[in-house]
Amino acid sequence: MNIKYHPREDESTEKANTEIQNLITQGWKIVSTAPVTGSSSILNPKGDDFYFTYTTGIEVFMVKE
Repeated sequence: MNIKYHPREDESTEKANTEIQNLITQGWKIVSTAPVTGSSSILNPKGDDFYFTYTTGIEVFMVKE
């Protein structure tokens, strides 16, 4: 099974980047990040099922300095 996945960004990515940048300029500081993951599977009738986990986003933890 030959499956390829590629990173993808959309308008919500730019919105989040802008919001984080605005908070940083207001004195907030990023103290931690954590991946948000999802999982899925492709079931093949021949028996070689494919299971995978992927990152769906990033949680950003911030504090006001």
